[in-house]
Amino acid sequence: SRPLELAFFGGSFTALPRDWQLKFLDLATRYKHNGLITSVRCSTRPDCCSWKDLAVLARHGLDLVELGVQTFCPRVLQICNRRYDPEVIESASQGVRRAGMGLGLQLLPGLPEHDHQKWLQDVQRTCHINPDFVRIYPCLVLAGTPLHRMYQQGQFVPWSLRETVQALSRGYLRLWAAGIPVVRMGLHPEPDMMQALVDGPWHPALGSLVRGKVIFALIHALCLHMPPGPKSLICPKALQGDLWGYRGAYRRRLYRLGFTTQRISYDHCSRFEITSLES
Repeated sequence: SRPLELAFFGGSFTALPRDWQLKFLDLATRYKHNGLITSVRCSTRPDCCSWKDLAVLARHGLDLVELGVQTFCPRVLQICNRRYDPEVIESASQGVRRAGMGLGLQLLPGLPEHDHQKWLQDVQRTCHINPDFVRIYPCLVLAGTPLHRMYQQGQFVPWSLRETVQALSRGYLRLWAAGIPVVRMGLHPEPDMMQALVDGPWHPALGSLVRGKVIFALIHALCLHMPPGPKSLICPKALQGDLWGYRGAYRRRLYRLGFTTQRISYDHCSRFEITSLES
């Protein structure tokens, strides 16, 4: 059976009254001692966690903190009324590490005045912090929110799905090269969220779209240095589900590069291995 975690999500855990934080963690610790769960994590804002507070939470059983960074761009943070600057994100990340806990960052590309260049700068700063993992949630317009009012007034246009996949593919490739796992792309289709969704690049398999695009780009780049004709490919087993792209989107393109189903195998390797079959 897979190990179970207990996660305090849906708000800023460290912004709760201290006694409630400790009550929740003490209960979670009892679950750990009884073998019901293996670890405890929470999500919170970067401006709601000092190192001293984090150290207390770590002593009470908290194992990992996910910071809702959104972006490192000061202008975008200001527009979104986040009330902190990039230095606060850096400090909070260092505090989590100093307290001996795991660190995750949540990024939100496509916010007002956020563009592809700022997104890649966010990725660069994320790589500098080097978290244990990243979640990427492209900005969506939900009914009844301040962003919805901006959208109605023509002050905000969300990224299209196409440009989102393009931007996330470039960011994903850089994070991958830095050894930082991206554990989630796009929001889970909760019924309330789907009912409130007005506009934005939501897709049920956004991660698959992005990974498929990145994988094909990598394979295509490797093939540029090889003669045309049939080729064999050893693909990392972890990428097997995304090799052909979402719903086989890259199957024909891979065929044109010289690959067929019979010439592709999967192994527990870390990189693609391509061999020309031309005699």
